[in-house]
Amino acid sequence: MGKCCRPSLTHCLVSPFPRKRRRRGQALILAVLALTVLIVAAVSLSTTARLEVRAARRGIDEVQREAALRGAVNRGLALLEQGRTDPETLRATLERNGQLSWAPFAAGPSDTMPQLEMAVQILDCSARIDLNGADADQLKKLPGMTERTVNAMVSWRDEKSKDKYTGGPRPYEVKRRPYDTVEELLLVRDVDTRAFFGAPTMRETAELPVPPVSEWLSPLAGENNVDATGEARVDVNSAGAEELLAAANRAQPVVTPEQLQNLIEKRRQKEATSTSGQAFKSVSEALREGGIEEKWWGAVMDEWTVDRRKFLPGRINVNSASPAVLRTIPGVSSDLVQQIVKRRTEKPEGVAWADLLEVSAAAGQQTETAGQGNTTAPQTGGMQPDQMEKQFSLRSSVYLVRCLIRETGSSRIDAVSALVYWPASTDEAATIVQWRKPDRFPGWTAWFRPLLENEESAGDR
Repeated sequence: MGKCCRPSLTHCLVSPFPRKRRRRGQALILAVLALTVLIVAAVSLSTTARLEVRAARRGIDEVQREAALRGAVNRGLALLEQGRTDPETLRATLERNGQLSWAPFAAGPSDTMPQLEMAVQILDCSARIDLNGADADQLKKLPGMTERTVNAMVSWRDEKSKDKYTGGPRPYEVKRRPYDTVEELLLVRDVDTRAFFGAPTMRETAELPVPPVSEWLSPLAGENNVDATGEARVDVNSAGAEELLAAANRAQPVVTPEQLQNLIEKRRQKEATSTSGQAFKSVSEALREGGIEEKWWGAVMDEWTVDRRKFLPGRINVNSASPAVLRTIPGVSSDLVQQIVKRRTEKPEGVAWADLLEVSAAAGQQTETAGQGNTTAPQTGGMQPDQMEKQFSLRSSVYLVRCLIRETGSSRIDAVSALVYWPASTDEAATIVQWRKPDRFPGWTAWFRPLLENEESAGDR
């Protein structure tokens, strides 16, 4: 018989095949580990990629919204530009765009751009009270104002103020500089957020009987020191006779050379005794001293000036200010306000200085008639011409363009406020001097109850 072919136990123990199986097991484990690492890396990369895609989408959305806001502001600037040399067009533009209303933005492909809506508001800053120029007496006439709040508001901008806010968790001092924004009032002591900025929602604010205090104010207001044609006014305290004569008679001959020579002589005499070096404190004083008839004063008061500044801040535009704002001006009576508003309706092209002098005289006559036999007649009536020169303007050089953007069906709203300055020369484009993105509240919800041209009274809050 042959030998048995069955392997012995010893042979099995020294056989190489078990080692190969162990090596294969180790390789399998390594492969599984490598595969796991790859899967984890792939998942991580996928998550990162998704986050980056989302971030990119948000970035694109932000860019689109920013472009939409700038487009809406540019639309407002274009509307303003149409009325730059046409007072009637400008007034119509302000009336149409005084309140916010939603309208479709420029149409675009729905698959590439979200469907946006915009609301544009255009306001005359000189139809508001100058936050940096109004005194305490004028601020007290705003709705719901207390003496304590007014004093704190004035102290904040007073460079000599000694106030310090030390009661809160983070003490700070008053600014002692002009206000840059209306929202800066939130830092002032005793300023009530709702009284100054309305309600947190658009609907609640729109239903307020009186606009929030912030809608009565502007950190910048006034007019360029130019006449209706854009020509610089002539300084009656320094210009020569020929220059003054040409300016006074620009529209029609109202001043004679003899009257100008008399005025120059009066100016020389006053300069000799004046401690300030300024002969005349107002144009009306110069006209009076020159012996020029009062019926011609209106034609000259927009051509001459006693202020050498190129921009005259704080003056209220009588052609756009509401009766409520006009009543806050020191020395302005209810009779005069009624006369100004009446004349505005009669002259859509705009009230001139001749109109102001006329309606002021009419208001004074009404007061004299009402006061006859009545010792308790109120202190009402017209204003002196020199008072009106300091308080009134016929035009404005500062406007406010405010815009809202929202995607159709979305609750998100983006807002921007642009403070716009018109240079004296119509050849120069309007300049945005301040660009801000306010919060919802306190912030742009107050825009839904603006101060309108027909606002009659400050009322009670």
